[in-house]
Amino acid sequence: MDDLTAHAPQRHRIRLAALTLVGLVLLLIVGLAFYAQHVRASAQALISSAGQIRSAADAERQIAVWRQQFPRGYEESQSTDGIGHAFKFEVRSGLLSTFHVVPSTGVSVQVSTRSDRLLRIVVGMYTEQASVWIQEEFSDDSQVFRVDSQKDRSDIPMKTIVTLGSGTAESTRAKAFALNVNCLMKPGGCKSAQEMLFTVRQLESAAQTQRPGM
Repeated sequence: MDDLTAHAPQRHRIRLAALTLVGLVLLLIVGLAFYAQHVRASAQALISSAGQIRSAADAERQIAVWRQQFPRGYEESQSTDGIGHAFKFEVRSGLLSTFHVVPSTGVSVQVSTRSDRLLRIVVGMYTEQASVWIQEEFSDDSQVFRVDSQKDRSDIPMKTIVTLGSGTAESTRAKAFALNVNCLMKPGGCKSAQEMLFTVRQLESAAQTQRPGM
């Protein structure tokens, strides 16, 4: 009995340490889950609001909002003549990559203007392995619509660039901006452009039918 009594405090300390460790792990998991939802929501808000910009006035209003929402992911540059400006905003997987839940993944929006005219908007989702870029041009009511993809041996798009004109149909624009923000939080991440943009095959087919001579 004396021996059992002597070891009781040690067993209690071990049990307490184990419970503390389990509690910390659970707290970390819950914290990462909330963080993941925040990252996802931020990326979705950035992409959705970029898709609503149609004019320089729209861009100016939205840039002011983004500066408040994404102060750490904000960059601004200008051309050498001081007339052209580029505003870039980015959301990254952050701690989810630090803890190896997903590979380093980013979503960015860049708005380019010149002399108070909206030139283009570029929306991207990217990892080291795969990427999707949506480039919308606003000059001369352009009807351009093109999809360029680098594919692997299985014909799966790995890196895709979708170019839109300001006159592109709304249904096509909606498909182009339908980036899969779950890529920033899905365990293992997204390994191809097709996973990042489920509509990429539809966009490729639509672009093919619009080519001259097709």
